[in-house]
Amino acid sequence: MHIEVKIDDHANDDQLRKLHEKYPEALVVLLVADAESPDVEAIDPDVFADITILEWGVFLSAFTSPHVRRLQADITAIVTNPCSKRSQRYAFRSALAQVDVPDPAWNPHIEPTDNSRPAVLLNSPCGNVRAQLEVTGRNGVLHYTPGIGFRYREGQADDEITTLLHKVMMPLGAAEFDGEFTISRARSLGSRWEGRGFEEKPWFTRGYANDYIGVKLKTTPNAADALEQLYSAFKVFEMIALSN
Repeated sequence: MHIEVKIDDHANDDQLRKLHEKYPEALVVLLVADAESPDVEAIDPDVFADITILEWGVFLSAFTSPHVRRLQADITAIVTNPCSKRSQRYAFRSALAQVDVPDPAWNPHIEPTDNSRPAVLLNSPCGNVRAQLEVTGRNGVLHYTPGIGFRYREGQADDEITTLLHKVMMPLGAAEFDGEFTISRARSLGSRWEGRGFEEKPWFTRGYANDYIGVKLKTTPNAADALEQLYSAFKVFEMIALSN
């Protein structure tokens, strides 16, 4: 028997598939906060028909210890917190349902970031533009920040990326923040891009250490507004990348 415990997290298809391949004969019980949640609905029933979904409340009701009641209260507090990962995934799913994607080929989808927080990710079919809608939360209030930029790969010429960045950000800077793509006043691009024309306006760019270099757009408390902003900016970045 394998019991997979999830409180403020979710088991994705890839994780469950690996588990099934490693223990094909195991009885898998997935403990969840809400058996009707989209996290459970997202599990492919044809692939994982043998998984038993069990709610925490049903599971804990079989025990009488007062410590168990405290555990149930703690679980409820975690999953109902608007800053929980579960709440963030709900907000992203709602935004994706509300806002029409201009190009289905961008394939907006929800994936966890390096810190396991959910984010909406987009990739251009042209292969050179990447974007993500991130979330930060403090004191029960969520804020959504779109980030967008050009893919950076080891060995790629710095001058090529610099040219693309200038083509996008110089017109945005000239708009003096009144345009559609308000750029947040964030830290400047890393030292790798110093001396490439960004020093006079260090808020033009914000560096990403992994696989793309670009800007943070305006932060908003509304996920749908942030997604619309991201889609609009993505079209501009993609157009620049395709015309280069």
